[in-house]
Amino acid sequence: PYLLDKADLKEKTWEILYQGLKEVVESGTGQIVKMNGIEVYAKTGTAQNPHGKDHAWFICFAKKPDENPKIAIAVLIEHGEHGSSSAAPVAKAIIKAMYNNVKENENKRDLVVE
Repeated sequence: PYLLDKADLKEKTWEILYQGLKEVVESGTGQIVKMNGIEVYAKTGTAQNPHGKDHAWFICFAKKPDENPKIAIAVLIEHGEHGSSSAAPVAKAIIKAMYNNVKENENKRDLVVE
């Protein structure tokens, strides 16, 4: 892959964007992908569909705390209705596959890195 272009934003703007994406996972609609030992920054969404059930989407990037992001994911589930309940679990499975030493705990919403 190669870089097509770069967004020319102030550092403070980047910080605000990252904080918003992190809060989606920490306390918002993306909590289902929250994991111990892996930072996930995400956005959930719903796309209206005039011909049936709405489409669901979820985008994120994930990393270990001391690393740069290594994985970016975009999931679209046609007729999935809500990104948090249909698309986010798919992204979570991909992240778990990337970091294969992660397993679900009893809560089913958090993960534990061993």
